[in-house]
Amino acid sequence: MTMKIIAGILSLSLMLLVTGWTHEGHKHGEPEKSATAKTTPEKLRGNTVWMGEVLDLNCYAPHEGQGAKHATCAVKCINDGAPIGLLVEGTVYLVIGKTHDMNLAKMFGPLGGQKAKVTGNVTQKGGMQFLIVQKVEKP
Repeated sequence: MTMKIIAGILSLSLMLLVTGWTHEGHKHGEPEKSATAKTTPEKLRGNTVWMGEVLDLNCYAPHEGQGAKHATCAVKCINDGAPIGLLVEGTVYLVIGKTHDMNLAKMFGPLGGQKAKVTGNVTQKGGMQFLIVQKVEKP
């Protein structure tokens, strides 16, 4: 019984410690920040504005399809459901919606192969970097 109590107290202490670390530096109502790929995702909190090129990853991954010469194809591929990426200073972020009902193809399709201003948060899971989108606009 005593070991269970000690284990419970240690687990609770560890949980509180980790929660404090993950919340450190987070301030509600903070103004938007600009970010580049050199800004480490771990240091970003709240909304961040990212400037980069909208990619269709079905073409970018196998043959580096990007830029103005690839824009028509990128628009078609994104509108057809290809995964979307944002290329920011040599780093590609997989674009996902903040909510499940966001129509990313509609939001990003017209900007395929072009620069975009994206507001959102970055997270890393399993070696991948995701950009959780709140809004996108042409710069």
